[in-house]
Amino acid sequence: MCVVQKVTVEALAGDDGDEALPAGEVDITEACEVLSGWDGVYDLDRAGPPLWREMLSQFDSGDLTKAGPLWAQPFDAKDPVGTPSGLASPPGQGPDPVLVNLARAVQILDKGGVDVDVTLGEVQVAVRDDEQVPIHGGNSVDGTTNIVSFSMSWATLDPQLTELEREPIAPGSTFAEVSGDEEETTGYRVNYGTSFLLALAFTDDGPKAKAFLTYGNTADRDDPAYLEATERFSRKEWRDVAFTSDEVEEATTSTVTVRG
Repeated sequence: MCVVQKVTVEALAGDDGDEALPAGEVDITEACEVLSGWDGVYDLDRAGPPLWREMLSQFDSGDLTKAGPLWAQPFDAKDPVGTPSGLASPPGQGPDPVLVNLARAVQILDKGGVDVDVTLGEVQVAVRDDEQVPIHGGNSVDGTTNIVSFSMSWATLDPQLTELEREPIAPGSTFAEVSGDEEETTGYRVNYGTSFLLALAFTDDGPKAKAFLTYGNTADRDDPAYLEATERFSRKEWRDVAFTSDEVEEATTSTVTVRG
C-alpha cells in the first residue's frame, strides 16, 4: 500500500454544497509509515488511530464488514476478532479506494490543523468543567470494544453541553471544529459511550471485581470528585468493588439512616 507516494483525489463537496476538501495530489508517504508502525491499539499515546478512523470513515458503512473495496475477507461470526481482514486488492482499472480514502484522511487531519502522526490523546477528549481529559477508545467504525463518541441524546439544561457546537471537517468524518467552550478546538469530543465497566471473576475466595464509573457520581462542579472518575478512566485506574461485609465497611465514607 505504501509504494505509491502521491494520490490524486477529486474535490469533495460538503453537506452545504461548498467544497469540503480540494482536488489535487496528496502525499501519503508519512501516513503509510504511521499506519505501518501502529499496533492497532486505541490508547492515548498511539499515533495511528485518528488517521485510520478518518480513512475508514470515508467508506460506506457496509464496506466495513463485507468483502469489497476495503477488505479481502468479510466479517465471520465464527472468527469475530480476526475478521474482517486483509486489504482488498486494487481494482483492475481506476484508482484504489483504499489509497484514495487514506489521502482523504490526510486532507482531513491537515484541515483540522494536526499532523498525520497525532496521537489519540491529543485530539480525543471529554470536557469536564472546562478541563480537557484525554480519552482512549474508538467509535463505531474503529472495531473497538471500548466505544466512545459524541451524541446529542441527552436530557439536560447544562449549558456546557447544550451550547456546544460541532462542525465536522468533512462529510462522514467525526473530526470536528468545536465551539462553545472557552476556546475553539478541533478533534473528537467524547460525551457518550463507555460509562460503566465491570470486570468480574468468580474465584475460590468469592467474587472479585473491578469497575469504572467514567462520568462520576456528582453533577456538582465544586465537588473535587466531579473530575475524579473521568480522570481515573483516562489513566485506566480501575477501582475495586467491595463485596464482603469487611470490604464494604472499609470502603464506607458516610452512613445515612432513613426511617419511614
